[in-house]
Amino acid sequence: MKCMQCGGSMTARQETRRNYAGLEGVIVEGVQVRHCPACGEEEISYSNVEQLHATLALQLARKEAGLTPTEIRFLRTYLGLSGSDLARRMGVTKETVSRWERIDKPLAMGPMAERLLRLMAVREQPVTEYPLERLEHVATTEATPLRVRLKPKKQGWTVELPAR
Repeated sequence: MKCMQCGGSMTARQETRRNYAGLEGVIVEGVQVRHCPACGEEEISYSNVEQLHATLALQLARKEAGLTPTEIRFLRTYLGLSGSDLARRMGVTKETVSRWERIDKPLAMGPMAERLLRLMAVREQPVTEYPLERLEHVATTEATPLRVRLKPKKQGWTVELPAR
């Protein structure tokens, strides 16, 4: 393989990489790394990176200790969410999400918010089945019982809401 920088011949070998994605303590073995002896260029290739990220997200969701700012950012980006998207889904401001992810002076993520982020990561996809425009108003009025009629059908249930 030719080096993209200088056109020289690259050599490849399997290596171990530490602090993957900036996550302190995460070690990935069996990483293919190509080196150019002429210019020092390096190309790293992770096999099945989607599965690697899913495995890492599950391990983060399972850990007992609180999440670090870098871990919060990893889970947010794993879910494909911007800071604003995560803020809307969690009912906080985008500034709060930014503070959770700050390395120098992070804002501790509360236990309920952290549990929600971990549950979202376990699902391996952003929460998309809820109408986002309605989530902004959830739990902002007095609690009342849900009024709905559920009827069985061949493949699941039919939902009937009472007339307003």
